[in-house]
Amino acid sequence: MQPTKNFNSYRFGLYNQARFQHYSGIYTGNNAGINFSAQTKERFTFGSNLNYGSENKDFFEPRQGTTSGIYFLQPQRLNLNGWISTNSQKLFQLDANGYHTTFSNNPKTGYGFSIAPRYRFNNQFSLRYRLNFNKTNDDQGYVDQVDNNIVFGIRDRKNYTNTVSGKYSFSTNSSLSLSFRHYWGAVSYANFHNLNAVGGLDLNTNYTSENVNFNNWNLDLNYIWQFAPGSQLIAFYRNSIFNDDTNANLSFFENLNNLFEQSQKHTLSLRVVYFIDYNKIKKILHTFS
Repeated sequence: MQPTKNFNSYRFGLYNQARFQHYSGIYTGNNAGINFSAQTKERFTFGSNLNYGSENKDFFEPRQGTTSGIYFLQPQRLNLNGWISTNSQKLFQLDANGYHTTFSNNPKTGYGFSIAPRYRFNNQFSLRYRLNFNKTNDDQGYVDQVDNNIVFGIRDRKNYTNTVSGKYSFSTNSSLSLSFRHYWGAVSYANFHNLNAVGGLDLNTNYTSENVNFNNWNLDLNYIWQFAPGSQLIAFYRNSIFNDDTNANLSFFENLNNLFEQSQKHTLSLRVVYFIDYNKIKKILHTFS
């Protein structure tokens, strides 16, 4: 749209998609939605999206191959999400978004958000933090296959991702960068079912499985000095921690304490890359020949 008194731009959109399996041409479901986005004169950007998904045949979740004809019948869903982004030309910038998903005739619900503030201290130094959180209650998904039974689990799923990134430029040829990431994913099972012939679930009281609690932590520092054209000195340090257990019901800080009880791995490397101009070397050798 053309700029107006209050907006640099704004946009409305509608879409509708009919979906078919690529191999057989079987109709699998329908998606539709409406979306809106706009940017004000102060460069504040925001938007929202409301989308609908019909009940659909999922040929991927059973893990039997798309030509098997076996599918899981995903429930009808309705999703609402929104986002904002402040003026990136300012010293402080904030990006944020959130969503909520409900499912018809199904206890499954999902929600989550992301928030990412960034501050530019000066032209040499900036720092950004980002938090992503997603939670799905009563999720239904593949767990295992026992003989001819495809086992699905009813579970609560959550994941957090914390990241920090920054860069300090000492000069045009020298900089120090920071990259930190902590990912935590947890799955807590309530009960188990067998997938039936029409994509539904039948209770399985014999199958058992443990919960899943997964953590990955990486902290990287990277210094780069370009001391000549095409030539660099690169110093790198990494601190990493990994943990995989069954403590899926811990709180965030309990999980963090549990993670720091694990052994840490430290990596330090120093690398020099030197560019040799073959034409100059050739001229020098020719002079002495």
